[in-house]
Amino acid sequence: MPSQEEPPEFSDPNLKKPKKLSPEHLNDAQKAVNVLGLDLVTRAYSKNWAHRGNALVQLRDILESHPESPKSDTRALWRAAIKVVERTLKDNVYQVFNLSVKVLKQLISDFAIKHRVTKGDMIFGVEKSMPILISKTGETINHQMQKLAKEFIVDLAMLPTVKPLALVPQHCVKPFSSTVAAKLGTSRCEIVENLLIALPIRDGSGFTVDNVMKFSREALQHSSGDVRNVAENIITALYKDYSKQVRKYLPPDTETARKKLKYRKLFQMFDEIDGKPSPEAEKQKKQEKEKKKDEQIKSLQKELNLLQEQSLQVAEMTRTASRSRIPTRLSYSAQRRTSMPKLEVLEKTCVFCGEFREGFTDAGLDVHYWKRCPLLMRCTHCKQVRAIF
Repeated sequence: MPSQEEPPEFSDPNLKKPKKLSPEHLNDAQKAVNVLGLDLVTRAYSKNWAHRGNALVQLRDILESHPESPKSDTRALWRAAIKVVERTLKDNVYQVFNLSVKVLKQLISDFAIKHRVTKGDMIFGVEKSMPILISKTGETINHQMQKLAKEFIVDLAMLPTVKPLALVPQHCVKPFSSTVAAKLGTSRCEIVENLLIALPIRDGSGFTVDNVMKFSREALQHSSGDVRNVAENIITALYKDYSKQVRKYLPPDTETARKKLKYRKLFQMFDEIDGKPSPEAEKQKKQEKEKKKDEQIKSLQKELNLLQEQSLQVAEMTRTASRSRIPTRLSYSAQRRTSMPKLEVLEKTCVFCGEFREGFTDAGLDVHYWKRCPLLMRCTHCKQVRAIF
């Protein structure tokens, strides 16, 4: 029987009776009228939101008081109630939508368990409700309604009567186009992200790597950064357990692919999960190594220039000593090389001490520099050969 008690938000003593159903609405809801009565269905289709709320109050009480009866009667009531709720879920008034969600939950949980609603009827109820609930998650004016729709979808998926059907995850991972509203796209991605935590990928959960990745891959193409960010979170979470399978749905990890921001961020997160440096980090390391090498070359060049200056000074000292009247080792050597070509003399002369020997080849000079030249010595600290004065 219809309830005489109404929530405060729907009670109005001055509320006029609802207008009669139009022929179109009457034809659409004829089966519900046969089960629930013309008054309740007329209120559910009314343009006045208070009447629609009152229709839901009446329906709630009918469901609570429905006795055990033949399956045919229960099935008829179930489908009639789903018809009314399907209508009121589309409501733009939060109070009506909120009560619609409560009645739907009552139907799918308490009523379904008490009256042993068949699997086929459960599927019918979920299939009728899910598209409307998903559309409500993109609500841009009433944020309360959007939040409630998102939360209820997750709750609905976890209900004992719905969870084994795996219908909610399957509806949620249906790919959407890149032109869908950003708010709706973001909400849908967030629902999938939350559901994956509650219902990890396994047999019977409704989620597979294939359907989640196809959904996320399409979301990754959306123009909104908010949508792409949540899609990246889903893919990254999936990659931790299914790395090889996830990569099959993405472009190859190449320098060309990394030029696109959406893929570069993903591949960087993959590298972090795999514990290997990213190409960007390796490139930076290579640049630092080259910079250090350049600094060493500059330092060695500086040392070489210093040694060349020192050799010139030594050569000048040698020439000065050769002009001296005092017999020296240098002047003696000079007498021996007067008859040799100038170029050959230079090749066989130490540029530091001025000693000339016919046995001074390249190897011989190296030995001389290392062991015998009086003007060169090995530094005890850096172990390099240095000129001394």
